[in-house]
Amino acid sequence: MFLQRGDKYIQCTELLAVLMAWQVFKPWLKHARWTAYVDNKAVIGALIRGRAAPTADDVSRLIGNLWTELACSSVCFHVVYVASKSNPADGPTREDWKLVSEVLKAEVMQADFPVWCWQLWGPLQVPFEFNT
Repeated sequence: MFLQRGDKYIQCTELLAVLMAWQVFKPWLKHARWTAYVDNKAVIGALIRGRAAPTADDVSRLIGNLWTELACSSVCFHVVYVASKSNPADGPTREDWKLVSEVLKAEVMQADFPVWCWQLWGPLQVPFEFNT
């Protein structure tokens, strides 16, 4: 997986895609409408509510930070459910890069995290890199 957590909380991995998309495309999303297509209903619910389950305070802090940045950037944010089979981003969360690299011809590049994201995974010994 991208970043392994000891609790195997899949919501964190699924939320990661939204957080990284925001970080990468932030300059183009300012003062715009952004629709994120997500295949995890728990993440959708958390993004809509602005918080995760009471047992996931760390995830709630990330969602709060995201909403704060979206508001400060005047982004009209929507999140929509997409079935896993229709989601091209689903493969990489399971270490399957075939669709992304061979079919979509996408280039895999170094991850760009919002600084406030690192709190979820704790301090890392080395900078994060993709396993391709």
